[in-house]
Amino acid sequence: ALYTLEAFNLITSQEWEGKKVHKLTQFGQEVLNDMKQRGFREISSTAVKAITITNREISAPNTEWYNQAVEENLVGAGEPTVAGKLYSELAYKIRRLPHITRFELQVLHKIPARGLFLEDVYAKFDESWKEEVTYALNKLEARGFLNILQNNAVILTEAGQLIKEALAGVPEGVAQPLTPIAVRILEALTKVGNLYVKEEKVRILPKNIEEALRLSGLDKETFDRELVVLRVAGLIGKSSVNSAGLKVLKALELLN
Repeated sequence: ALYTLEAFNLITSQEWEGKKVHKLTQFGQEVLNDMKQRGFREISSTAVKAITITNREISAPNTEWYNQAVEENLVGAGEPTVAGKLYSELAYKIRRLPHITRFELQVLHKIPARGLFLEDVYAKFDESWKEEVTYALNKLEARGFLNILQNNAVILTEAGQLIKEALAGVPEGVAQPLTPIAVRILEALTKVGNLYVKEEKVRILPKNIEEALRLSGLDKETFDRELVVLRVAGLIGKSSVNSAGLKVLKALELLN
């Protein structure tokens, strides 16, 4: 849950007296205020999309999206509510950090580059998993990895395709193949390293690791633990950010 909140820039984690602490961002405070005022509820990508889709030329939400937005108090009397305006603005303003769980990655891998329809995604899993698949698709869409269109076609975004490729070799046992904290570390490592274009790597000298730790804003224990996960996920080597890690950073750039 903390990873999800940080991925949407609602909280941030940082070092304080040698430990990791979390604090609300301005966006997080706005969301908390809305929840206290209008009731604690899930805000789905589908409901927010019912509002944001109208920003595109000749586009309108389908009935299911609209009904979802009404249910979540984002639309009323045929137009966005105060809450609807808040979440649609956040959809554009927040700086997303990539995050994906093992199950979400499994769902992402089921979707080919050319896309497919929602019913075909469900068909790739046992029927009893439909609720979990729906939840995963919602998260993947909110994170900017895919789009579900009005005709229920599921299309990977360019960022989603990059994440899919970058995490193709993650071992089965990794519950969180990519976290927002790991992405912050990748960013910090590339800032202190040297890019080798032909090798598609950023090499980091051991003496620069301390500087990367400082730039990440994390405590050493969290930094070291996430380094291990990054290596297991195949995003960094012993002393470099490899091509898979660079794909994650490219996805980060596209998401924002």
